[in-house]
Amino acid sequence: MPVPLRIDYTASERAHRPVTHPKCHLTLGQYRSCRIPVSSPLTPCRFMDFLLRSFYDDEEHAYANQLPSSNRGFATSIHADERKVVHVVVPGQGT
Repeated sequence: MPVPLRIDYTASERAHRPVTHPKCHLTLGQYRSCRIPVSSPLTPCRFMDFLLRSFYDDEEHAYANQLPSSNRGFATSIHADERKVVHVVVPGQGT
């Protein structure tokens, strides 16, 4: 069964509540309260790499390897309390 996957980010301090509403979070499915903390937002290139490697690459095809390489990324946005729970780490973002 397909499950929608979304990574959201807001810099708004007003909307941010550590652990319950992280600045950057992964949402799986259509669950209103599903907010898995993510260490930082993803650039479009990193998001495409994630999608290709996770859902399309296999032993015969390495589509993600054809993307342009980039070390660019966003600053870490995860709160210290969010690091204490299960969370997703964006490589190279210092968490």
